Formats: sequence, C-alpha cells, structure tokens
Amino acid sequence: MKIDLTTLVDKLGLTPNGLYVLICLQKGIEPQIVDVAEEKKQLRQDGFLEQDTLTGKATEVMARLTYLSRTGRSKTQLKKEDLSKIELYRLLFPPGKLPSGSSSRSSINELKPRFEWFFTQYPQYHDWNLVLQATALYIDEYEPRSFEFMRNSENFIYKQDLNKIMKSLLADYCQLVLDGTSDSPFSAPSIINIPELDIPKTK
Repeated sequence: MKIDLTTLVDKLGLTPNGLYVLICLQKGIEPQIVDVAEEKKQLRQDGFLEQDTLTGKATEVMARLTYLSRTGRSKTQLKKEDLSKIELYRLLFPPGKLPSGSSSRSSINELKPRFEWFFTQYPQYHDWNLVLQATALYIDEYEPRSFEFMRNSENFIYKQDLNKIMKSLLADYCQLVLDGTSDSPFSAPSIINIPELDIPKTK
C-alpha cells in the first residue's frame, strides 16, 4: 500500500513540518531547516506538545504513522508462550460481572486477536512487563469505586468510539507507566515471576 505523506499528515491534523518536528523530538534529534520555535508553538496549540514533550495525542499519531508505513508487513502474530501472559492479564481483572453488567474477564480466545491488534498498532508497547503494570495501574484506580465505569478486559485493550475509531486505554496507561507517573502497587517482577500457567491449546 502506497502512502501519500501530504494526505496522511492532513488527516492526522498535522503539517509536514509539524510531523518532522515531532519525529525529531521523538528520536532525540534537533530539528533543522524549519522554524522550530514556530512549529513547536503550533504543535502546543494543537495539543501535540506539552512544553517539548509529546502528548498522548502525539504518541497515538506517531503509532498510527508507524503502523501505516509498514508496507507489506503482516500483523503481529502471538506465540504459544504469549497465552500464559494473556491469562495473567485477564486474572488481574476482578471475577464475575462489572457494575455495567458486562463480564469482567474475557476469554483467551477473545483477547488474543485484540492483543495482536494492539501490538501491531503500538509496537513501542510490545512488552508484557509493561502491559501488566499498565493494567494493574488502571484496575487499582477503579477498585476504591467498586469498579464503577471500569472497562472489561477486552474493551480496555481497545474500544470503538462513536466515530468508529479504535481507541486504546491500554496504550494510554502504558505511556503513563513509561512517563513515570504510575503509582501502581504492582511491580513488574511480582507479576512476571508468577509460575507459568497451564493454558489449554487454542486454534
């Protein structure tokens, strides 16, 4: 699939120069040629920058750009060993139903394709250690409220909004962890060191 850069950045709400500055900031490179101060000012006004740091909106755009630029590449395929990590993920959610009436824990068969979508869309978050920390942080925030308004295990990975755009809360919380704003009581080692689970084979 051939991607026209001008059309793409227009759809993303950016200018080519603005995209260039974002890419440079993400890679830690000093932008050249363009009027950097003016571009940063516009990016801040449009919600892509907070000071000189990429916002969640900018991170999502960069993830989409990375995904769309992968011409000829197939989506992420999870392996057998990933199933035990999916089970650890679903077990972080409370058993039974949420106050909304939906089942809190989805099955591994339902979660597997969602994680394949997630890791394809957000390759920078393809780290089970990070995913489990982000999930624990999210659930911990809702526990004092008896999980009122909390998403279940499949919708936390992504959910389609009213504009039919896939939105991922998991991606937002992964970034919170990476930014060091997480106060989750769950640490990566305490989760990852749980013995491997005996997961039934799935087709």
